[in-house]
Amino acid sequence: MNYMEKIKAIVKKHDLLFAALVCFVISRIMLFGMYAVLFHDVSPAGFIDELNRFDANHYHRLAEFSYRAAANDLTGEASWAFFPLYPFTVKAFAMLTSLSYEGAAFVLGGVFLIAACVLGGMYLEMTGAGKRAAYFYIAFLNLGLYSFYFSAFYTESMFLLLLTACFYFLEKKKYLWMGVCGVLMSLTRNIGVFFVLLIPVKLVMDYMENCHSLSLSAKGVSGEVSSSKTGSSKNASGNADFIGYLKTCFADPTLILGTFMIPLGLFSFMHYLYKLTGDALAFVHIQVAWGRVNGFFLKNLINALKQITGYDAYCAMWAVLGFYMVYMLIFKYKRYHEALFGLIVLILPMQSVMDSVPRYMLGGFVFAAVGMRLLSEAGRLTRIFVCLFILGFELVLINGWFLGAGVLI
Repeated sequence: MNYMEKIKAIVKKHDLLFAALVCFVISRIMLFGMYAVLFHDVSPAGFIDELNRFDANHYHRLAEFSYRAAANDLTGEASWAFFPLYPFTVKAFAMLTSLSYEGAAFVLGGVFLIAACVLGGMYLEMTGAGKRAAYFYIAFLNLGLYSFYFSAFYTESMFLLLLTACFYFLEKKKYLWMGVCGVLMSLTRNIGVFFVLLIPVKLVMDYMENCHSLSLSAKGVSGEVSSSKTGSSKNASGNADFIGYLKTCFADPTLILGTFMIPLGLFSFMHYLYKLTGDALAFVHIQVAWGRVNGFFLKNLINALKQITGYDAYCAMWAVLGFYMVYMLIFKYKRYHEALFGLIVLILPMQSVMDSVPRYMLGGFVFAAVGMRLLSEAGRLTRIFVCLFILGFELVLINGWFLGAGVLI
């Protein structure tokens, strides 16, 4: 075997990794190119500085000064709203490498993104979406809408990687690894703790899938049994089997431990906040400083859509797209646990405001995964049109981000 054949063999074996690396390099060249055109500057320091806006400033201050017991006297805002794992990871990496916080966030964001691409592609292949969907998913995360968040001082890259890992290990039934990633995920964002709700849904899905497989096997061997007496017997047997299945689940120490590990990240942060401020839920109560007051999400969605134009209406349209994707997860692909997490990602923030819905969807994994799965199944012309539209829209978004457009917060 010559060198070219060896290289081809390596690329084929690690195709998802190579696809992620190539797409990442192209996307960051594109990002830097847009910066150079807009600001007539090619300095990496200037590029990194302009890339970090809005909440990136909060994460920078948190990494530099840690948490403080009092809120800002002028704005009423406080660092308690932001979870600790990501900014302190960036701080540690910056200290090890002597990079700036934003430079460290750029490097770590790239590493986390590439890892999330590979793991997400593996998950899509493992769950029957196919290789094409995996490639589309990797391309979208790097070249698609709002991909610049993965290189800014935002939690998107770390949260996406940890969430993808939780889905992957849940599918593989490696519950302890799921628990480890879950702990870290709930230390990155509060919404990570809700992954525990997906686990019983996935267990029931696995049971129903096993029953369906056994039913098909039984029919192949002995034919269908249609008498009511036999049907009753089957129902009774099915109930007994389900109880036995539950006993098996509860007897698995890795499943129990992995599940109960997930909230520990959130609980440890709540304990810290209680010691610091006297309020374990300070991260929730401080949200009012950003104008977040809870209401009914559907009412907020309708009111936003009525505005027709503006930031809220724009985010509301993304939310409608998100609900459509949840619908497809439920009725087309039967991925109920993914659909549940999609609903959580959409509904929880929408109870107060429509802010940042596109960003939450980007980091929520299931939306990009099902979207690229749908695209991979579409006709060739549709795929070409959608890909060109996404790439063009991303250029518009990058331009808006560098110019500080509020619609991109």
